[in-house]
Amino acid sequence: MEKKNQFNFDFEVIYAGGERAKVLLAGRRPRAVVIGRFAVLLHDVFGYSFEEMEHKCQQVLVNGRHGMVSPKLVLDKVFPDKPEFDAVLEKIGGEPWKDEYYVFVEGDKPVLLNPETLEVGKYIPGQKLRARPVVYLGSTM
Repeated sequence: MEKKNQFNFDFEVIYAGGERAKVLLAGRRPRAVVIGRFAVLLHDVFGYSFEEMEHKCQQVLVNGRHGMVSPKLVLDKVFPDKPEFDAVLEKIGGEPWKDEYYVFVEGDKPVLLNPETLEVGKYIPGQKLRARPVVYLGSTM
């Protein structure tokens, strides 16, 4: 892989206003990092039950699209390049995924996974969770 300097990224970044780039855009506010057809937000949402988490994530807007609890598919795409993905998050003012359990959605069911190890946790209805909201960008982006 080619070496990146501090202003070039391995993943596209979506900035406020919808502009996308693999470089730092001075004076623009980063909103998310793109992986596949998803925009991964810069910060976790935590301390809510699954139902509350779904509502909190839906309140997020990127390019006029509502957020959601991350599908497990997103973690599957990030995991092979997680160090590079986390580096982009940090460079643009976000936070890397923590070595903790996060809630993801597989089908229509919540599943707890550690994004560092892919270890599966036990989901208990009503427990307070951590999630990384994502926005589905669709097939035209």
